[in-house]
Amino acid sequence: MTYLYHRVPKGMKGDVLYPLGVLKNTEPEIYKLHAAKYDGRQQLLEVTIPTLNCLWNDVLHFSAVHPQKIVDALREAGDTKDFEMEYFEIDPHLLDPENTTVFVYAEKVIDGQPPMKEFADYNPDDLEKYSEINNDTKEYYAQMYAGGESPLMHYRLPHILHKGSIDTKNLKRIKI
Repeated sequence: MTYLYHRVPKGMKGDVLYPLGVLKNTEPEIYKLHAAKYDGRQQLLEVTIPTLNCLWNDVLHFSAVHPQKIVDALREAGDTKDFEMEYFEIDPHLLDPENTTVFVYAEKVIDGQPPMKEFADYNPDDLEKYSEINNDTKEYYAQMYAGGESPLMHYRLPHILHKGSIDTKNLKRIKI
């Protein structure tokens, strides 16, 4: 089975993962910590996800790519730092398909509203096709390191977007 992965957030309180939009009102300090990932790209927080009728910051973001594959690709591209991260490994059947969609990320959408063709129905039994790192992502990693910059880890990788919260009490944690 292909699992979904979500990095265990720094400063996480309790056993529930909440979208940024919820944290903004309930945990403003934790929100600021995690919203900093969008510095220079704040407009993404206001992008509408048409298949879920909500904003980018109203969903949890998951990946079907095992985090070790991402770390291996980053190292292959030139990253030399030590990675010490912890991830939740999630059974994809725990997410309600009615509240979940796939942002395919096939086009280079950086600013503005992604077109509908960028979104696909979520089928927990059909995630294997989203579980590999594509060549565009590997090339991007290499270009960023060649230019002395740090890449975004999930650039051009499909995102599994879930509208709602997730109880993490019984989720497996893996360390990378």
